[in-house]
Amino acid sequence: MTVERGDLVALTATEAARRIRARSLTSVQLVTACLERIKERDPDLQAWVEVGAEPALAEAAVRDATPPQGALHGVPVGIKDNADAVPFFTRFGSPIYRNNKPRRDAAHVAKLRVEGAVILGKTVTTEFATFPPGPTRNPRAPGRTPGGSSSGSAAALADHHVPLASGSQTVSSLVRPAAFCGVYGWKASFGRLPLEGMLATSDTLDTLGFLARSVDDFLLLHEIFLGELPAPPAPTNLRVGLHAGPTSNEWHPEMQGLLARAGEELRQAGLSVVDVDPLPFSVDAGIERQWQIMTHEIAALLAPRIHGEESQVTAALLDMLEEGRRVSEKTYVQAMEGRESDRAALAGVWADCDLLLTPAALGPATPGLATTGNGLCGRLWSYLAVPSVACPMGATEAENLPLGLQTIGPEGQDGATLQATKIIAGIVGSPFAP
Repeated sequence: MTVERGDLVALTATEAARRIRARSLTSVQLVTACLERIKERDPDLQAWVEVGAEPALAEAAVRDATPPQGALHGVPVGIKDNADAVPFFTRFGSPIYRNNKPRRDAAHVAKLRVEGAVILGKTVTTEFATFPPGPTRNPRAPGRTPGGSSSGSAAALADHHVPLASGSQTVSSLVRPAAFCGVYGWKASFGRLPLEGMLATSDTLDTLGFLARSVDDFLLLHEIFLGELPAPPAPTNLRVGLHAGPTSNEWHPEMQGLLARAGEELRQAGLSVVDVDPLPFSVDAGIERQWQIMTHEIAALLAPRIHGEESQVTAALLDMLEEGRRVSEKTYVQAMEGRESDRAALAGVWADCDLLLTPAALGPATPGLATTGNGLCGRLWSYLAVPSVACPMGATEAENLPLGLQTIGPEGQDGATLQATKIIAGIVGSPFAP
């Protein structure tokens, strides 16, 4: 079933909300279109753990019968299955929790409902939102991974099942799936969006975010969760720093070319573009500290959840827990101290640029479904607690596979980062229409 630009399932969340407010579209019509798309496509894609057709249609009917009030009135939304959303199960990507039914919504789900959203169901996450993959395929290339851990949300967006879905990131769990599936992903600054009612894997790194088909949808979400946006900058006043990303022998040859092309297009549009490489601290040391912090905290937080049920957990997760146990308290404290030093050093970068533009992944989606791909490009920015926005700005020449870049902004400046990202995304463009 081919999706055309005018189809209801191709709408962005912002446009859907506008049409529902204008009464040119009903929530029932949109939810029905999404459910039909899911029924047609998801048996092969497997982006959803659970879809609540009856409760979603009932909720949509209520929205249509009441005056629009919230910013997402009548808009269907998918929720990553590491967060509670009544009446659905919260399974965390593990058979241990297959019967886990929450009594209340996670904080962000409750807020989405207040704004009028219709919760369509739960999207697939990897095992406990870590690395072992779930069953989801990449809709752009079914033989390749959709990324992880927000795999179901990214695939559902890319395949036009729903206009908006939640995600989370501890390493690269939003930006990598967004890049691999050719959609947009916003990882908020650490601590800016509520985590209550969500699986905790790392107290220092876990961050809520969303996947969408336009930056405008993130601007709308910012207003919902964080309040009024700053005024957008004049494009010619915007200073963009190009950062080639962490050192790696695995770069796809077209990725660095995409970054260079984007920089040149921004220069031609009158923006100030500078190279920011190297960063004013050791990237390799920061990435190592991120791993020490994450594994140490994952071992502390997940071990109690699987105690006595180890036979139902993958060997890969058990190995990670064991690795985390080997990180001594002294090493952990030193890593946390180094992190604070690196965050302070990064703050100095913003004297010369307003945001960074850097790859969101090493290249296109990794072949096969046995791995979610290399998360190197997200690890540093999760570690540094800054906002990042993945954008599908390119594609491989031979197979038209998505290539994603991400913008990085100062910590806590999500609104300004999103406003600047909209400008950059508008100039560079995307080969993948909503």
